[in-house]
Amino acid sequence: MQSQYVARFLWLSLLALTIVTAACAVRLPGSGKSVVVASVYPLAYFAGQIGGDAVEVRLLVPAGAEPHDWEPAPRDVAAIAGARLLVYNGVGLEPWIDRLAPALPAGAPPLIEATAGLRLLSVKVPAGGDADHGDGIDPHVWLDPELAKAQVEIIRSALTAAVPAEVAGFRQRADGLTQRLDALNRPFAQGLAQCRIRAFVTAHQAFSYPAKRYDLEQIAIAGLSPDATPSPARLAELTRLVRDRGVRTVFFEELANPAVAQTLARETRAQTEVLDPLEGLADAAAKAGLDYFGVMDRNLDALRKAMDCR
Repeated sequence: MQSQYVARFLWLSLLALTIVTAACAVRLPGSGKSVVVASVYPLAYFAGQIGGDAVEVRLLVPAGAEPHDWEPAPRDVAAIAGARLLVYNGVGLEPWIDRLAPALPAGAPPLIEATAGLRLLSVKVPAGGDADHGDGIDPHVWLDPELAKAQVEIIRSALTAAVPAEVAGFRQRADGLTQRLDALNRPFAQGLAQCRIRAFVTAHQAFSYPAKRYDLEQIAIAGLSPDATPSPARLAELTRLVRDRGVRTVFFEELANPAVAQTLARETRAQTEVLDPLEGLADAAAKAGLDYFGVMDRNLDALRKAMDCR
Protein backbone atom coordinates (compact mmCIF):
# COMPACT_ATOMS: atom_id res chain seq x y z
CA MET A 1 0.00 0.00 0.00
CA GLN A 2 2.81 2.40 0.90
CA SER A 3 4.48 1.72 -2.45
CA GLN A 4 1.28 2.76 -4.23
CA TYR A 5 1.27 6.10 -2.40
CA VAL A 6 4.96 6.63 -3.25
CA ALA A 7 4.32 5.82 -6.91
CA ARG A 8 1.37 8.21 -6.99
CA PHE A 9 3.44 10.98 -5.36
CA LEU A 10 6.26 10.50 -7.86
CA TRP A 11 3.82 10.49 -10.79
CA LEU A 12 2.17 13.73 -9.63
CA SER A 13 5.56 15.34 -8.97
CA LEU A 14 6.76 14.44 -12.45
CA LEU A 15 3.47 15.66 -13.89
CA ALA A 16 3.74 19.03 -12.14
CA LEU A 17 7.35 19.48 -13.27
CA THR A 18 6.46 18.57 -16.83
CA ILE A 19 3.56 21.02 -16.91
CA VAL A 20 5.69 23.86 -15.59
CA THR A 21 8.47 23.23 -18.10
CA ALA A 22 6.11 22.72 -21.05
CA ALA A 23 5.49 26.48 -21.21
CA CYS A 24 2.36 27.66 -22.98
CA ALA A 25 3.15 26.74 -26.57
CA VAL A 26 -0.45 26.58 -27.77
CA ARG A 27 0.64 26.92 -31.39
CA LEU A 28 3.06 24.90 -33.43
CA PRO A 29 6.17 26.92 -34.31
CA GLY A 30 5.70 28.64 -37.64
CA SER A 31 2.47 26.82 -38.49
CA GLY A 32 -0.14 29.15 -37.00
CA LYS A 33 -2.13 26.08 -36.00
CA SER A 34 -3.60 25.56 -32.55
CA VAL A 35 -2.76 22.22 -30.94
CA VAL A 36 -5.64 19.98 -29.89
CA VAL A 37 -4.89 16.76 -28.01
CA ALA A 38 -7.34 13.85 -28.21
CA SER A 39 -7.17 10.71 -26.10
CA VAL A 40 -8.46 8.09 -28.56
CA TYR A 41 -8.72 7.73 -32.31
CA PRO A 42 -12.43 8.49 -32.95
CA LEU A 43 -12.20 11.78 -31.06
CA ALA A 44 -8.97 12.69 -32.82
CA TYR A 45 -10.63 11.97 -36.16
CA PHE A 46 -13.67 14.10 -35.34
CA ALA A 47 -11.49 16.95 -34.05
CA GLY A 48 -9.34 16.85 -37.17
CA GLN A 49 -12.33 16.86 -39.48
CA ILE A 50 -13.90 19.82 -37.66
CA GLY A 51 -10.67 21.74 -37.11
CA GLY A 52 -9.37 21.44 -40.65
CA ASP A 53 -6.25 23.48 -41.37
CA ALA A 54 -6.80 25.63 -38.28
CA VAL A 55 -5.72 22.94 -35.81
CA GLU A 56 -3.07 20.29 -35.37
CA VAL A 57 -4.54 17.23 -33.65
CA ARG A 58 -2.24 15.08 -31.57
CA LEU A 59 -3.46 11.59 -30.69
CA LEU A 60 -2.36 10.28 -27.31
CA VAL A 61 -3.09 6.55 -27.64
CA PRO A 62 -1.14 5.52 -30.76
CA ALA A 63 -2.29 3.18 -33.50
CA GLY A 64 -2.08 -0.44 -32.42
CA ALA A 65 -2.32 0.34 -28.68
CA GLU A 66 -5.18 -0.73 -26.40
CA PRO A 67 -6.59 2.40 -24.67
CA HIS A 68 -7.92 0.52 -21.64
CA ASP A 69 -4.32 -0.17 -20.55
CA TRP A 70 -2.49 2.91 -21.86
CA GLU A 71 -0.84 5.42 -19.51
CA PRO A 72 0.61 8.84 -20.48
CA ALA A 73 4.38 9.28 -20.58
CA PRO A 74 6.04 12.63 -19.71
CA ARG A 75 6.09 13.61 -23.40
CA ASP A 76 2.32 13.07 -23.52
CA VAL A 77 1.81 15.26 -20.46
CA ALA A 78 3.93 17.94 -22.14
CA ALA A 79 1.71 17.75 -25.23
CA ILE A 80 -1.38 18.17 -23.06
CA ALA A 81 0.10 21.11 -21.16
CA GLY A 82 0.97 22.92 -24.37
CA ALA A 83 -2.37 22.44 -26.10
CA ARG A 84 -5.47 24.57 -26.52
CA LEU A 85 -7.60 21.76 -25.15
CA LEU A 86 -7.68 18.06 -24.40
CA VAL A 87 -10.63 16.04 -25.70
CA TYR A 88 -11.24 12.76 -23.89
CA ASN A 89 -14.11 10.31 -23.92
CA GLY A 90 -14.76 9.76 -20.22
CA VAL A 91 -16.93 7.06 -18.64
CA GLY A 92 -13.84 5.23 -17.38
CA LEU A 93 -12.13 4.75 -20.74
CA GLU A 94 -9.19 6.94 -19.65
CA PRO A 95 -8.63 6.24 -15.93
CA TRP A 96 -5.47 8.39 -15.95
CA ILE A 97 -7.65 11.50 -16.36
CA ASP A 98 -8.57 11.27 -12.68
CA ARG A 99 -4.89 11.62 -11.76
CA LEU A 100 -4.14 14.28 -14.35
CA ALA A 101 -6.92 16.76 -13.64
CA PRO A 102 -6.07 17.63 -9.99
CA ALA A 103 -2.43 18.25 -10.90
CA LEU A 104 -3.14 20.78 -13.65
CA PRO A 105 -2.37 24.38 -12.66
CA ALA A 106 -4.44 27.47 -13.37
CA GLY A 107 -4.27 28.33 -17.04
CA ALA A 108 -3.93 24.70 -18.13
CA PRO A 109 -5.92 23.66 -21.21
CA PRO A 110 -9.55 22.76 -20.58
CA LEU A 111 -10.43 19.06 -20.42
CA ILE A 112 -13.39 18.35 -22.67
CA GLU A 113 -15.40 15.22 -21.86
CA ALA A 114 -16.94 14.10 -25.14
CA THR A 115 -19.70 12.07 -23.46
CA ALA A 116 -20.94 14.86 -21.17
CA GLY A 117 -24.72 15.08 -21.27
CA LEU A 118 -25.16 12.04 -23.51
CA ARG A 119 -27.63 9.29 -22.68
CA LEU A 120 -25.29 6.44 -21.75
CA LEU A 121 -26.04 2.76 -21.43
CA SER A 122 -25.51 0.81 -18.25
CA VAL A 123 -24.60 -2.75 -19.08
CA LYS A 124 -24.63 -5.96 -17.09
CA VAL A 125 -21.07 -7.17 -17.03
CA PRO A 126 -20.93 -10.95 -17.60
CA ALA A 127 -19.71 -13.17 -14.78
CA GLY A 128 -15.95 -13.46 -14.95
CA GLY A 129 -15.62 -9.94 -16.34
CA ASP A 130 -14.38 -6.77 -14.68
CA ALA A 131 -17.41 -5.21 -13.03
CA ASP A 132 -15.46 -2.19 -11.76
CA HIS A 133 -14.34 -0.92 -15.16
CA GLY A 134 -16.34 2.18 -16.07
CA ASP A 135 -18.94 1.44 -13.35
CA GLY A 136 -20.81 -0.83 -15.77
CA ILE A 137 -21.35 1.92 -18.38
CA ASP A 138 -20.31 1.29 -21.96
CA PRO A 139 -18.02 4.15 -23.09
CA HIS A 140 -17.99 3.26 -26.82
CA VAL A 141 -20.60 5.80 -27.89
CA TRP A 142 -18.88 6.62 -31.22
CA LEU A 143 -20.08 3.27 -32.61
CA ASP A 144 -23.60 4.72 -32.82
CA PRO A 145 -23.63 7.34 -35.62
CA GLU A 146 -26.37 9.29 -33.85
CA LEU A 147 -24.35 9.59 -30.65
CA ALA A 148 -21.24 10.31 -32.68
CA LYS A 149 -23.09 13.37 -33.97
CA ALA A 150 -23.52 14.54 -30.38
CA GLN A 151 -19.79 14.10 -29.80
CA VAL A 152 -19.07 16.15 -32.92
CA GLU A 153 -21.16 19.00 -31.51
CA ILE A 154 -19.37 18.84 -28.15
CA ILE A 155 -16.00 19.05 -29.91
CA ARG A 156 -17.15 21.84 -32.23
CA SER A 157 -18.36 23.90 -29.28
CA ALA A 158 -15.07 23.38 -27.43
CA LEU A 159 -13.01 24.35 -30.47
CA THR A 160 -15.11 27.46 -30.96
CA ALA A 161 -14.46 28.55 -27.38
CA ALA A 162 -10.74 27.84 -27.73
CA VAL A 163 -10.21 29.41 -31.17
CA PRO A 164 -13.13 31.84 -31.71
CA ALA A 165 -11.59 33.34 -34.85
CA GLU A 166 -12.32 30.06 -36.68
CA VAL A 167 -15.96 29.73 -35.66
CA ALA A 168 -17.36 29.82 -39.21
CA GLY A 169 -15.01 27.15 -40.47
CA PHE A 170 -15.64 24.93 -37.48
CA ARG A 171 -19.39 25.18 -38.00
CA GLN A 172 -19.20 24.44 -41.72
CA ARG A 173 -16.97 21.41 -41.31
CA ALA A 174 -18.96 20.08 -38.33
CA ASP A 175 -22.15 20.33 -40.39
CA GLY A 176 -20.46 18.38 -43.18
CA LEU A 177 -19.30 15.71 -40.75
CA THR A 178 -22.80 15.45 -39.28
CA GLN A 179 -24.21 14.89 -42.76
CA ARG A 180 -21.69 12.09 -43.31
CA LEU A 181 -22.76 10.47 -40.04
CA ASP A 182 -26.40 10.69 -41.15
CA ALA A 183 -25.39 9.00 -44.38
CA LEU A 184 -23.58 6.31 -42.36
CA ASN A 185 -26.60 5.64 -40.16
CA ARG A 186 -28.91 4.89 -43.10
CA PRO A 187 -27.14 1.78 -44.44
CA PHE A 188 -26.72 0.49 -40.88
CA ALA A 189 -30.44 0.90 -40.18
CA GLN A 190 -31.49 -0.55 -43.52
CA GLY A 191 -28.82 -3.22 -43.75
CA LEU A 192 -29.46 -4.64 -40.28
CA ALA A 193 -33.27 -4.48 -40.38
CA GLN A 194 -33.86 -7.92 -41.88
CA CYS A 195 -31.41 -10.52 -40.65
CA ARG A 196 -32.02 -14.21 -40.10
CA ILE A 197 -29.84 -14.10 -36.98
CA ARG A 198 -30.43 -11.21 -34.57
CA ALA A 199 -27.51 -11.88 -32.20
CA PHE A 200 -23.77 -11.36 -32.58
CA VAL A 201 -20.86 -12.45 -30.38
CA THR A 202 -18.16 -9.91 -29.53
CA ALA A 203 -14.81 -10.14 -27.76
CA HIS A 204 -15.87 -7.60 -25.15
CA GLN A 205 -18.91 -5.51 -24.33
CA ALA A 206 -18.14 -2.62 -26.67
CA PHE A 207 -21.14 -2.67 -29.02
CA SER A 208 -24.04 -1.89 -26.69
CA TYR A 209 -24.98 1.30 -28.54
CA PRO A 210 -25.30 -0.10 -32.07
CA ALA A 211 -27.02 -3.17 -30.61
CA LYS A 212 -29.65 -0.94 -29.01
CA ARG A 213 -29.93 1.40 -32.01
CA TYR A 214 -30.52 -1.42 -34.51
CA ASP A 215 -32.40 -3.84 -32.24
CA LEU A 216 -29.72 -6.52 -32.05
CA GLU A 217 -28.52 -8.78 -29.23
CA GLN A 218 -24.89 -8.42 -28.25
CA ILE A 219 -23.38 -11.51 -26.61
CA ALA A 220 -20.09 -10.44 -25.05
CA ILE A 221 -17.32 -12.86 -24.11
CA ALA A 222 -15.68 -10.40 -21.68
CA GLY A 223 -16.94 -7.33 -19.88
CA LEU A 224 -16.07 -3.71 -20.57
CA SER A 225 -12.35 -4.45 -20.59
CA PRO A 226 -11.05 -6.67 -23.39
CA ASP A 227 -8.43 -8.14 -21.04
CA ALA A 228 -10.99 -9.68 -18.67
CA THR A 229 -10.95 -13.49 -18.75
CA PRO A 230 -14.37 -15.15 -18.58
CA SER A 231 -14.92 -17.86 -16.02
CA PRO A 232 -15.46 -21.50 -17.07
CA ALA A 233 -19.13 -21.08 -16.19
CA ARG A 234 -19.36 -18.07 -18.48
CA LEU A 235 -17.67 -19.98 -21.31
CA ALA A 236 -20.18 -22.79 -20.90
CA GLU A 237 -23.02 -20.26 -20.99
CA LEU A 238 -21.56 -18.65 -24.11
CA THR A 239 -21.38 -22.01 -25.84
CA ARG A 240 -25.04 -22.60 -25.09
CA LEU A 241 -26.06 -19.10 -26.25
CA VAL A 242 -24.15 -19.42 -29.53
CA ARG A 243 -25.90 -22.69 -30.30
CA ASP A 244 -29.33 -21.53 -29.16
CA ARG A 245 -29.18 -18.30 -31.21
CA GLY A 246 -27.82 -20.03 -34.30
CA VAL A 247 -24.73 -17.80 -34.28
CA ARG A 248 -22.12 -18.89 -36.81
CA THR A 249 -19.47 -16.19 -36.36
CA VAL A 250 -17.49 -15.20 -33.27
CA PHE A 251 -15.98 -11.75 -33.55
CA PHE A 252 -12.57 -10.79 -32.18
CA GLU A 253 -10.59 -7.53 -32.11
CA GLU A 254 -7.22 -6.75 -33.64
CA LEU A 255 -6.07 -4.80 -30.56
CA ALA A 256 -6.89 -7.55 -28.06
CA ASN A 257 -5.88 -11.17 -27.54
CA PRO A 258 -8.16 -13.38 -29.70
CA ALA A 259 -7.48 -16.62 -27.82
CA VAL A 260 -10.81 -16.88 -25.98
CA ALA A 261 -12.82 -15.96 -29.10
CA GLN A 262 -10.95 -18.62 -31.06
CA THR A 263 -11.62 -21.20 -28.34
CA LEU A 264 -15.33 -20.42 -28.34
CA ALA A 265 -15.42 -20.65 -32.13
CA ARG A 266 -13.78 -24.09 -32.06
CA GLU A 267 -16.22 -25.30 -29.40
CA THR A 268 -19.22 -24.19 -31.45
CA ARG A 269 -17.78 -24.82 -34.93
CA ALA A 270 -18.20 -21.14 -35.76
CA GLN A 271 -16.02 -18.90 -37.87
CA THR A 272 -13.98 -15.99 -36.53
CA GLU A 273 -14.01 -12.51 -38.00
CA VAL A 274 -12.90 -9.03 -36.94
CA LEU A 275 -15.39 -6.53 -35.50
CA ASP A 276 -13.54 -3.34 -34.69
CA PRO A 277 -14.64 -1.23 -31.67
CA LEU A 278 -12.50 1.62 -33.05
CA GLU A 279 -10.91 2.34 -29.69
CA GLY A 280 -7.79 2.89 -31.75
CA LEU A 281 -6.94 2.50 -35.41
CA ALA A 282 -5.50 -0.99 -35.75
CA ASP A 283 -2.29 -1.39 -37.74
CA ALA A 284 -4.05 -3.36 -40.47
CA ALA A 285 -6.71 -0.67 -40.89
CA ALA A 286 -4.10 2.08 -40.95
CA LYS A 287 -2.05 0.25 -43.59
CA ALA A 288 -5.21 -0.24 -45.67
CA GLY A 289 -5.81 3.53 -45.59
CA LEU A 290 -9.05 3.22 -43.62
CA ASP A 291 -10.44 5.96 -41.40
CA TYR A 292 -13.42 6.06 -39.02
CA PHE A 293 -15.94 5.74 -41.85
CA GLY A 294 -13.98 3.01 -43.62
CA VAL A 295 -13.81 0.88 -40.48
CA MET A 296 -17.50 1.44 -39.75
CA ASP A 297 -18.37 0.33 -43.30
CA ARG A 298 -16.24 -2.78 -42.80
CA ASN A 299 -18.02 -3.49 -39.50
CA LEU A 300 -21.38 -3.27 -41.22
CA ASP A 301 -20.29 -5.70 -43.92
CA ALA A 302 -19.03 -8.13 -41.26
CA LEU A 303 -22.26 -7.95 -39.26
CA ARG A 304 -24.48 -8.41 -42.32
CA LYS A 305 -22.52 -11.47 -43.40
CA ALA A 306 -22.45 -12.99 -39.92
CA MET A 307 -26.17 -12.49 -39.28
CA ASP A 308 -27.32 -13.45 -42.77
CA CYS A 309 -29.00 -10.13 -43.55
CA ARG A 310 -31.00 -9.43 -46.70
